[in-house]
Amino acid sequence: MIVLGIGLAVAPWTWRNWVTFHELYFIRSNLGLELRIGNHDGAHPDVEVSDEQSRLRHPRTVVEEAALVRDLGEAEYMRRAKAEALVWIREHPGEYTRLVAMRAVYFWTGPVYVPVEGPLCLALLVLAVVGAWARMPSLSPPQRAAIFIPLATFPVVYYVVSWMPRYRIPIEWILILLAGSGVTYLARGRRRPPGP
Repeated sequence: MIVLGIGLAVAPWTWRNWVTFHELYFIRSNLGLELRIGNHDGAHPDVEVSDEQSRLRHPRTVVEEAALVRDLGEAEYMRRAKAEALVWIREHPGEYTRLVAMRAVYFWTGPVYVPVEGPLCLALLVLAVVGAWARMPSLSPPQRAAIFIPLATFPVVYYVVSWMPRYRIPIEWILILLAGSGVTYLARGRRRPPGP
């Protein structure tokens, strides 16, 4: 029933993509463009810093890129942007690895270079780790899966594209609940809670 419900929910969008792009998409994707924006000479892990340092080649801000989308079609434009990004990644493995590592740090700790936001995000993460450690023994395997599978899998794509603060919002609630558990654990004098 869940699969049927999902199928019914995405069917109109999938049909729209077929009619518009003449290709079968489950969802519309701009991953090729995002890969290129995040992986080029002079790229910074944070998209806003990259945008300030160099004009990003985005159809929203560069007329020539918008014309390419119009002339090539969105699907072909995204394929070409992806191919360009993959070539850069193959030619610059060290720089790509550094960017991925920094994006992972930014995803979990926030922008470490911003005076207020960085420390707040880091504090939330530390409290969430404490809460996860404190709660782990009292959680059943399905509960552990419900908490930790999204935390492990959701951010993976955001390690390879430019970081933006909003990317963590869909899993922020999990971190906040774990951080609350961490605060409770610390307030009780580091005694584990009795049950789930």
